[in-house]
Order: sequence, then structure tokens, then C-alpha cells
Amino acid sequence: MKNAPALHYLWIQEGPVLPAEKWGFKALIRNGNHSSQFSKPALHHLSYTCPLDERFQNGLKTLFQQQDSQGVLYESVSPHRNFMQHPEAEWLTWSELVLKELTLVEQLNPGKPVLFFLPPTSHLDKWLQAFSQLCLYAGPRTSLVFSANQEGLAADYSPPHPVWEWIQHQKVAIETPLLPILNLGQSQAGEGSWPTFPLDILERYRMRITAPHRFGSISVIPHYPQDSTFLDGVLSISACSLISGQPPHPLIEAWCKETFPHPSAYELTSAMLEARAIALHWQEWKSAQNTDPEIKRLQGETILNRVMLLAPRFNVNGLKEAYETFAGAIKTKAF
Repeated sequence: MKNAPALHYLWIQEGPVLPAEKWGFKALIRNGNHSSQFSKPALHHLSYTCPLDERFQNGLKTLFQQQDSQGVLYESVSPHRNFMQHPEAEWLTWSELVLKELTLVEQLNPGKPVLFFLPPTSHLDKWLQAFSQLCLYAGPRTSLVFSANQEGLAADYSPPHPVWEWIQHQKVAIETPLLPILNLGQSQAGEGSWPTFPLDILERYRMRITAPHRFGSISVIPHYPQDSTFLDGVLSISACSLISGQPPHPLIEAWCKETFPHPSAYELTSAMLEARAIALHWQEWKSAQNTDPEIKRLQGETILNRVMLLAPRFNVNGLKEAYETFAGAIKTKAF
């Protein structure tokens, strides 16, 4: 398993079961208990979250027994405040307990591939220490999953997670497959209904997913897209770029030319990328704290003015409605 190439997965939050291969991805991940290639069990109802606690172990065992899938995406409960709440845990470090959690998940899924997701935390040093231990001791059918962004899956405005730099400085190639999560579904930024293309994600991470380490990826989307929608194009282009290494910009132009009755594919691509830049600025503006109210109001007006200036560039069939959805969301949610 560890000698095989890492795979590119598609993680869908909700909707019908359709093959991920439609867009070029190799495997499908679904939330909850579904008959699919990979499932992500819901852990929120577990009352106990320490891997050493027998009640947690039994609850996890029951959850996995209910999964009708070929493999599992498991999100570590290590961020939970009760993760270390067990008498025996006081003799362990946080990273040692995370490793025990992984071992437990592997033992409860014998023979199955495990995608183990270690969520980001504000305690970077201990997170990196745990991640390095997981790289060393993960089983032969385990892949390690992490957020590509520092501040979380949907925070595309934030810098890359520091784990990228840590990986780059490893003198020996990491044998365990590594799977960064990419927010190609643009969660909290239109979720595919806006006329935007996340070229920034592909340009930021496409070249990082290279040798000598064994990278795949997990592209997360909110739902299955209909044909010829923006999200449909994003998935087709992204899969092609991530798997083959092709530059995405020419692929975007070709898709725009084929899909929309626009006089200039270059101009439409430019408008889509400007809309995406505005969406990122809006996300960052919303998340900013301790900002002077007057300054924040002026910044919000600037964002809205940029949105209004885009209107003529989307005034064609198939694009105007998507633009109006975009502009309405920015105006309604921001002011």
C-alpha cells in the first residue's frame, strides 16, 4: 500500500451518490453511513472523547460496524477539550495520545484503508510533533489528511499551513501518503453558485503536491454539481491539473469558451478570477476582529463597489443570474 501512488479523492458533503470518476478523481468520500468507496462517520454524539476511555472505544467500534464502505475518513477528536481526560492520559503527551487514537482506528478497521485527518490547532508545535509521529508509525493502509490552509478548510484567504514548510525540510522522503484538503467547492464563498474559479488554490498547492513525498489530495465540495455549472467546470479542470500537472489557466479559458456564449474566453476568465479575488477579500473582511467599526464599514463599501463594477462583464446568458447571486450574497451578508 505504501509503495502505491497516493490518490486524489472527492469528498462530497451531501447529495446523491454518483461516481467521482466523472471528473477524473479516483475515489469518493461521503459524510455519514453511505454505501460508497469511503465514508466519514459522525462523531459528534459520542459522549467520551479520550481514546483511552473504554466507552469511547466501544462507541467508535459501533460506528464503524455501521459503515457500509470500503474505507473510512476519520477526523481526530484531539481538538476536543476532554481528549486528555483519563487517569492514564496524564502519563502521555498529546502527540502520543493522538498516535494511540490512530492505532485504535486502524485496529477497528482491519484490512480497510484509513484516511486519518488531524485538524489544525492553534498549538502548532504540538500539532507538528504529532504529525511527525503519525508519519513514522502509521500503518501500511493509512494516509494522513491535513488542512492545506493554516486557519481551516474554508479559510482560503489564510496562508498555507506550516506543515508544508516542515515537509519541505524533511531530508528523507515521507513514505506515508499525504492528503491535503483543498476547498475547491469554495465553502463559505458561494459553494459553486457564484461565477468564481479558485485558481488561487490550484496555483498555491499544485506544485507543492510533487515528489519526493507521496502526495494525493482531497477536494471537498458541498454537493454534486449539474452539468456545465461553475462547480462542474471547477472539478473537471482541477482534477486534470492536479493529476496531470497541466497549468490550470489555459484549461479554464478552454472550458469557458466551450460552455458560455461569451465573446471572449479570456475576458470571461479574467472576470471570474476578479470575482474570486473579491470573494476572498470579503471572507477575510468578515473574519477580521478588533477592527475599528468605521474602517470596517469603509472596507465593506470598497468590496461592494468592486462587485458592482463587475456587472457589465457578466451581462450574457448563463452568467447574469450567477453574478446576481454573487452580488446579492455579498451585499446581504456583509452589510
